[in-house]
Amino acid sequence: YANEALFLAGISPQKRARDLAQKEPQKVEKLYQALEQVLKEGIKYRGASDQAYLDAFGQKGEYQEHFRVYAREGESCPNKCGSKIRRIVLGGRGTFFCPKCQK
Repeated sequence: YANEALFLAGISPQKRARDLAQKEPQKVEKLYQALEQVLKEGIKYRGASDQAYLDAFGQKGEYQEHFRVYAREGESCPNKCGSKIRRIVLGGRGTFFCPKCQK
């Protein structure tokens, strides 16, 4: 969900939160709004899951079918900016982002 929220807010995953708060406070508000949107979408689609994670009715979540950047390395940016989604490792985890849209 973090990849999706950062994409919607136009924030690079390589940007430090401390620097964002000090130097670009307007982006903090954008991130807050993006987090709300992503969480609402996650609830709407019953989460992101595979067959190992099912809801109380035995159904898998479908949010992974609506991801904009997560697990879409090499695909075109959904903003149609002409760039491709990249994957990097940050903090030992894979992170997906658009290098053109997320500054």
